[in-house]
Amino acid sequence: MSDAIDNLREVIPEERVRLLEALVGSTSDAIIGLDADHNVISWNAGAQSMLGYKAEEIVGRAASELVAPERRDRAQENREYLARGGTLSNYETLLLRKDGQRVHVSLSSSHLKDEAGAPMGYVTVVRDLTESKRAEEALRDTENKLLALYESGVVGVAMGEGDLILDANDALLEMLGYAREELESKGLNWRKSTPAEDLYRDETVLRHALRHGYIEPFEKEYLRKDGSRIPVIIGGRYFAGDPPRFVCFVLDISQRKRAERALRESEARYRSLVEATAAIVWRATGDGEILDAPLWTEFTGQTEEEYGGLGWLDALHPEDRERTQEAWQRALHKGEPVQGEYRLRHRRRGYRWVSARGVPILEAESRIRE
Repeated sequence: MSDAIDNLREVIPEERVRLLEALVGSTSDAIIGLDADHNVISWNAGAQSMLGYKAEEIVGRAASELVAPERRDRAQENREYLARGGTLSNYETLLLRKDGQRVHVSLSSSHLKDEAGAPMGYVTVVRDLTESKRAEEALRDTENKLLALYESGVVGVAMGEGDLILDANDALLEMLGYAREELESKGLNWRKSTPAEDLYRDETVLRHALRHGYIEPFEKEYLRKDGSRIPVIIGGRYFAGDPPRFVCFVLDISQRKRAERALRESEARYRSLVEATAAIVWRATGDGEILDAPLWTEFTGQTEEEYGGLGWLDALHPEDRERTQEAWQRALHKGEPVQGEYRLRHRRRGYRWVSARGVPILEAESRIRE
């Protein structure tokens, strides 16, 4: 296999040499033989795969050529240490591939001696740490992002085990109305902070989390220290154990809930106004598509499908349709109010003269929203 193996044949039984050859040839680690002057004398397939050199390209050259320039001073110190009888174990450094790329590795070096115990050189085992370093970097990146989220105050973060929240950021404590001293003295029990009517659903979510390892984001309410309620969305991870551990993210949706309630109340007021007035009130998109016209149907008998698009024009007297459509299209194009009179067909009493007025609701850049 190499000069080093040939030398070993003189001092080691043949069957053990064959075993050694098989082990050296099959491992993905680089196994490099060095003479006493740290020149390469053997080079296995793992070394070729890791560093890109074929054996005939590297055997005879100084091992220091494989070390990244910024690590060569320390490599010289290691050679001196080995010369004094020391060994290296899992020493991390940077090596250079044939193509110039750096490889983060862990290496171990020990002495190779002859039958009389005299030093013949060194055997160095090199393990590629590229993937593990990437994983470490990804983990650090994730931890930094989580720390930034924890400290940002944008969402509440809770960590704990079983029923207890043992650590939380300031955002969560502010949501629930507790001081950090209260958290640190005895923890916070999330069950006791959950309204009774939500506990069954929480148990269902918990069972899913214990099976699958994560909490699917869901809405619930928490009880604040003062007894008031706060609506939140909560999600996170669960980790098996006794008791199980968890990391949860809690988003306060109070503003969203207030906006939804205000919208519902506004729509209810609008609906009440429409139903209480004798006028026909309708809404249309910026393109002229009718959105909502409950009293139009009551007056004309047209269904929603019939008055959709420009179908509402069919309810006008034939002599009034063209000019009304032109006025409508002109108003849509210019974003201006439209007003006019036309004859509208009542579902039982024939055509009735009506006065109509439309006012655009504008968005930014003067585009009509409705």
